[in-house]
Amino acid sequence: MTNTYNTEARAGFGTTATRKIREAGNVPLTVSRSGAESLHVQLIEKDAEVLATSGSLLCGLNTTEGDVKVLVKEVVRHVLNDRILHIDTVALVDDKMIKVEIPVRALTGNCPGIRAGGLLEQSVRKVKIKCKTQDIPDEVTVDLSDKNVGQTVYAAECILPEGASMVTKPRVAIMSVIMTRGMRRDKNLSEDEEE
Repeated sequence: MTNTYNTEARAGFGTTATRKIREAGNVPLTVSRSGAESLHVQLIEKDAEVLATSGSLLCGLNTTEGDVKVLVKEVVRHVLNDRILHIDTVALVDDKMIKVEIPVRALTGNCPGIRAGGLLEQSVRKVKIKCKTQDIPDEVTVDLSDKNVGQTVYAAECILPEGASMVTKPRVAIMSVIMTRGMRRDKNLSEDEEE
């Protein structure tokens, strides 16, 4: 279930108009639409923060032109105070195939390598998949239940929604179960004792 946010139309454009929007406690938001002009709206800063930190790539917007389902493409923040300056989104049409980057999360609970003391090192945080707009997941997962220390997980091992396909190259290394310093030290000690 995606969150839906109320928006208001923007009265003006340019630096001065944008500054006034922010001073009023709102955030400019753009909705790019295929085959139509972009929709320029504003939403309350508090709602913008919820949208940006919800973890979901999808949300609904109530606009003067009706309800729109969108994919969040970019949240631009101020480099010093971290306030949201602008949000860019893309309007979605059901049953249309789309390529989108999705966060990857590891299912570590039954990982033998981690239970043995290894650490999970994640080198890639997102993978690109192709799926229908209504099937875009908030995340894709990888099952580590058969991974021991020293083993690597590749993009091809990500669990995708039904009907989705991986766009990221299958042999891209996503994460590895690595040996800790303590494990290396213990291994070296045991090797020294054997000699």
